[in-house]
Amino acid sequence: MKQNIGTINSMVRITSGLTLLAWSIAKMSREQPSGSQLFVSIMGAQKVAEGITHYCPLTEALKNEK
Repeated sequence: MKQNIGTINSMVRITSGLTLLAWSIAKMSREQPSGSQLFVSIMGAQKVAEGITHYCPLTEALKNEK
């Protein structure tokens, strides 16, 4: 898998992903988990994974389109 995002972009993705995860987990711990909170936690985990691997599938798809 070829890296397609830079270091700063990677750090922003990790930070925003962890923020989304923390928010959704805190929200789910106070009340019954809803579908939207689970969706936000999955998206946060995806952003963290993209930041760690320096690879974004959407960026790759948009580059191949041009």
